[in-house]
This record gives sequence, C-alpha cells and structure tokens, in this order.
Amino acid sequence: MFNFNYLIVIVFTLFEYSICFTVMNSNPLNIKNNRLRSYSLNKNEIPVRFINSPNNFPSNGKNDIIAIAKKGDILLKVADSVNINLPRGCLSGLCGSCTCDIEDLSAGKENNFKSIARACSTVISSDFTDKFGEIVVDVYRMVDKSTNKEKINPMLRFSKLDDPNKGFKPRWKLLSNNNIKYCNICKMNIDTKSSIPYDCTIALGCPFNKKTKYGDENTFKG
Repeated sequence: MFNFNYLIVIVFTLFEYSICFTVMNSNPLNIKNNRLRSYSLNKNEIPVRFINSPNNFPSNGKNDIIAIAKKGDILLKVADSVNINLPRGCLSGLCGSCTCDIEDLSAGKENNFKSIARACSTVISSDFTDKFGEIVVDVYRMVDKSTNKEKINPMLRFSKLDDPNKGFKPRWKLLSNNNIKYCNICKMNIDTKSSIPYDCTIALGCPFNKKTKYGDENTFKG
C-alpha cells in the first residue's frame, strides 16, 4: 500500500530545492565566477570593474571595462580614466546626475544586491570590494538600450562648470567696470557692488570695510 506521508515528504523536499535553485540563480553576483580577470595589480591598488557601459551592454563578464584605482580616489575620476564619462552636474552628490550602482551582497535581493552611489562623492575603499577583491560598478543608466549607445547627457550643457577658469565664477569675481576697487588684503580687484567673498575677513583696507570705504579712501588703488 502506498504511503502518502512519503509522497508529502518528497514533494516538500523538491519544493525546498526549487526555492534554493531559484534564489541562487536570481542572484546577479553569480556571474562573478565567470568574469574575465586578466589584469595585474601593484601593492595597494584596487580593480574597479565597470559593467553595462555604452557599447558593452549587457555585461557578459568579458566585455567589462577595468580601471585600476587606489584607496582614496574619487569614483568619478576613476571612471574618467578609462573613458567612461558618467553624467555630472553639481559635483557634490546632490543632483544625482552621476548615480550608479555598486554590487553589494549586503544590499539584499530586494535591491538586486546593489547599493546606489554618487560617483562624484564616492571614495574608493576596500570596503566596497567583493570576494575577488574587485569593486563592481554598474553604469547601465548611461546606456540607451535600444541602440547600446550612450544616452544624451541632459547635464552636458553644464559641463564647463567643472572648470572654474572657463565656467562658473562666484558673483564677486564677475567684475563690473563701474565698481572695481583694488583690495590690499586680497591683492586683487573687487567689485564693491557684488557679493562679499565667502572667506573675506573684511579687515581694514578691504573695500567692504566701512571704515576703509569712508575713512581711508587712500587704500583704494583701483
């Protein structure tokens, strides 16, 4: 006579194995075992693997781009070093233009085992490395999946702001011809109708100092 208890045990055992198999194969980090690692490292160097980059989407473990970084490097600059031009805007981590993902088991399945990072303010650290000693950065947001090409960067029009000599300048450096005074403290021309420099001490001799302005006009050379 057939024992239904055995059937129940067999069914539940198969069910448990099915769950384990599904979880194992849904873990995106399993592909790590098949990733190509043909680089060599010097002491204190950390490999940073960029996956799902333009022209290399989707990642197959062999089309990834590897950068060699050192502890303390900024992730955005590391990406630049291998011609991965992540979008950028504020360079302070606020605007989110440079958002990317770092593979992180501790993030859990609900986050696809990835943590969000702002490349402009993420410092390279061994804390981010996986069991192979790599930092794996997913930059899929850069890619137009229909063409496998780089998306048009909506922040590109602000790219010159990265260079303070060409782009953005504080208001107090935008001089107008009518209000230029020479500051003996800063040793530079100052627009007295503009904003006070953030690090100005407004000492005697500074055009923003009222005693200087009204009591000692000889300090002005401009």
